[in-house]
Amino acid sequence: MLEMTMKRLQMNLKYLGYYGGDIDGIKGPLTKAGIRRFRLDHGLGDSEIADQPMIDCIREIICNEQR
Repeated sequence: MLEMTMKRLQMNLKYLGYYGGDIDGIKGPLTKAGIRRFRLDHGLGDSEIADQPMIDCIREIICNEQR
């Protein structure tokens, strides 16, 4: 299983426009809101949990943008 640190998650959410806070590795209100918005926008359900399907989706989007 692939994992992602909270800092990396914040950096990726910021890159994708879902997070505007500091890259601090803390799952605070801005991080939770970004996770929730991303999940809702990509059909992953209404949650503040960055599970493996969400991480896979983020990686796929970023990889496709870099091609």
